[in-house]
Amino acid sequence: SQNVHIVYSGVDQDIFEDKGKKRNKDFIAVGYLKKVKGYDFLLKAFKIFCDEYNYSGKLKIAGSGDELENLKNLSTSLGLDKKVIFLGELDNENLVNLYNQNEFFVLSSLSEGFPKVMLEAMSCGNIVISTDVGSVKNILEDYPYICMPSDALDLASKMANCFLTDNTDLKRYLKNRVQDFSWSNSASTYKKVYEKN
Repeated sequence: SQNVHIVYSGVDQDIFEDKGKKRNKDFIAVGYLKKVKGYDFLLKAFKIFCDEYNYSGKLKIAGSGDELENLKNLSTSLGLDKKVIFLGELDNENLVNLYNQNEFFVLSSLSEGFPKVMLEAMSCGNIVISTDVGSVKNILEDYPYICMPSDALDLASKMANCFLTDNTDLKRYLKNRVQDFSWSNSASTYKKVYEKN
C-alpha cells in the first residue's frame, strides 16, 4: 500500500475564470437538488441570516433534482419567495456567468467526496463558505468560513461574518489555493506519479 497517491480531479481554469466584473453581494449554491446536498438547512440558515442582519440580497440555487418541489415549498413557508431563486440546471457558460456575477458561494453538503463545484467557484473568484465535509479542509486548510454540516445557526453566522468582512486577502488566498487543483497541475502530478512507478 506504499503506492497509494491521492491526486484530486482538477478544475479547468480556462473555462472557470474570474472575469473581473462588478459583482452582486448575493449568495449562490450549485449542485443536484438532493437531500445530501443540505439545501433545506441552507434555506433555514439563509432565513436566520436575513432576519438577523436585515439582508436584502438573494440566494440563487443552480441545479435540478428530486428535491426541487420540497425546497420551493420550504422557501415559501420560510417567507423567502422573493429572496430565493431556483435557476434550474445551467450549462458551463451560464454557470461561469453565475459565479462571476455574484460574490459568495455556499457549499451546504451533509456529505461530499471532492467538491469540484467549490473549486469552480474559487477559480471564478468567489468567496466560499462550506460545511466541513470530504476534502474541504484539505483544500481550504485553515479557513474562517467552514461550518458544521446541518447546523443552520453555524452556517448563518458564517454567512454573516463573510458578508460583513472585507475579504480581499482571502480572495487572493483562495485564488492561490485553486492553482494546486487546476487541470494542468493534476495532470503533471499524474505524470510524476506514473513515471515514479
